[in-house]
Amino acid sequence: MTSQFSLIATKDVIWVILLLLSLSTIGVLGENDGCPMWLAPSYTTTLSADFPKYGLFAGQAYKQDSILPFSELAIPLIDFFADFNRGKPHGSDVLEFLENYLWTQEKIGSMWEGVISAPGIIPGIGVLANYHSTYSNADFLQASILLRETKDDEFKKKPGEANLIRGAVTPYSNATLKATQHIPAGMEIFADFGEVWDGNLTENIYQDKIHRYDYNIADEIVNKMVDLYEKHPGLSLDMKEDIMDFMLQKVLTTVAGPNAKTINSLIPDNPRKLKKVQEAGGTFMYRYRDMIRTSEWLEENGFCLDTIRHGVSTIPNAGRGAFAARDIKEGEIITITPMVHIADKDLLTMYRIEFVENEENDTEEAEYDESEGPLGKQILLNYAFGHPESSMIFVPTGPQVTLINNGAKDANARVKWAESNDPMENPSSYLDLSVDDMAQVKESVLMMKVVAARDIGVGEEITINYGNSWQKAWDSYEEKWKITKEGKPHPLKAEDLRIMYKNKPLETPETIEDNPYPDDILTLCFLFTDERPDGKQMTNQEFGTEINQFVGPTKYEAYDSKSLYLVSVLDRMEAPGFFYNYTVRASLGDDEEEFADVVDVPHSACTFFDSHYSSDIHLEDAFRHPIGMPESLIPVSWRNLR
Repeated sequence: MTSQFSLIATKDVIWVILLLLSLSTIGVLGENDGCPMWLAPSYTTTLSADFPKYGLFAGQAYKQDSILPFSELAIPLIDFFADFNRGKPHGSDVLEFLENYLWTQEKIGSMWEGVISAPGIIPGIGVLANYHSTYSNADFLQASILLRETKDDEFKKKPGEANLIRGAVTPYSNATLKATQHIPAGMEIFADFGEVWDGNLTENIYQDKIHRYDYNIADEIVNKMVDLYEKHPGLSLDMKEDIMDFMLQKVLTTVAGPNAKTINSLIPDNPRKLKKVQEAGGTFMYRYRDMIRTSEWLEENGFCLDTIRHGVSTIPNAGRGAFAARDIKEGEIITITPMVHIADKDLLTMYRIEFVENEENDTEEAEYDESEGPLGKQILLNYAFGHPESSMIFVPTGPQVTLINNGAKDANARVKWAESNDPMENPSSYLDLSVDDMAQVKESVLMMKVVAARDIGVGEEITINYGNSWQKAWDSYEEKWKITKEGKPHPLKAEDLRIMYKNKPLETPETIEDNPYPDDILTLCFLFTDERPDGKQMTNQEFGTEINQFVGPTKYEAYDSKSLYLVSVLDRMEAPGFFYNYTVRASLGDDEEEFADVVDVPHSACTFFDSHYSSDIHLEDAFRHPIGMPESLIPVSWRNLR
């Protein structure tokens, strides 16, 4: 080894070791193709698949921390995955299938809707942003859904007043994805599914067991080596190879331990290729160089999602709506959507769940109570397509398709099954299967397209005809509502209190007797805490509770369910710039019986939720009816209720 190498190594090995501990990643921005996002066959589709799995691809480059297109609704399935559903016909098959498309209740803030669980399906970005075991470039921005604000006049829904829309639409809106690293144009969107998913998809040839942090460390080594060679341009190729061998065989083994061999395998053994690794976007992208699709490939195999934007519907009592983002010609495909099929719509019947004590093992078990009949139907039914002669319903999962409202006979669009000459073909073989056979299909295999029935101008709301059966059900619901509820007060719900207390201080023990909250309202605050820094008393002498200082969250992005706690508001004081600050009591640790007081909690950190079975979703007579599927789209093989 030369003395020149020794001098270089002495200085730079320490530098490398320190940077090996850093887990930052590098993204490479690609060229824009004018389309914000593409729907196309996923990179994770196996070669043996008879029908491609679809995913979302960036049509333009998105910087780290930028918000990705499409804000979606989240639709909770409340206590759906209970044993009584698994025991129903097709129950186990349907539940096993749907579990792959749901996000946890913590992601959407539906933790208190039921007593077992309330995970949600998020059409569009939630279903089509796929999983990769060693790579993710996007995650849900929980603040966008947990802190969602509904203006009191947005849907003509005033606090404490009855409204047709109550219980008919999901209150969980504005589900949004954020780029967690730079996403080059042509790159597929892979969401962070969490560690529980890692290693589950071993049968997929594109999934491997190398951890994403292994790639991050390998990237740091590559970057450091390139910097070193550029700082010393006089090094010969042999010397570069000697330095590289020393770093990977000696230094890496010392720093990375058991992972050294894995990380070493990710780095080319030729120094000349290190720059190409950087240009590819890092060791992961270098290994999977075909993961970034070209504009030509996307145009040939995908569909550009540039036609729809969301907004408040122009249709009375419709809630949110889909609007044309550009001019659309008659006969043009507005969008194409994969459909998730549910073989038995009776699985969406809801019952109250009670916990019964098991005296044999001194535990509580969940049982459903049929004595008073069903609570109603899951709200997912309102967002699904169905037909009176079939037990099967279909949930569209294309971006923002669930926002398309009923235009009845004046509808400017219509739905059809995708055909062989469309960008994405609908395999006709599945249209010939029976409902029983479809229950065994554990993939989203059906594709539906929304087609313009006439020219649609930019900014015009896009509508379809929900069908006669849906219209009769809505007319009946509206007629009954006008007789029993119109003009009458409605029990206050969390959505109402969020509006009422936006610019009004929360109640304390001194004020709550005069202004009581409804019994089924929960008060929660987002809390990051620390010890008091001022040396004041650390324990509440009256109650023996520890006193903590509120330190966050202070940024919008930091508001997530991990920091959300049920609280009792103990006191309040005016605070310039924050409106009001509070002292609250919450269970912050693992022991739910152990409480602590938190001081200086800002008004903006607190909110309201409904307790289980009390939100508008659970209204006894809430509207429930699937969107009507045109007669021509329901084959005889699916008409099992004739």
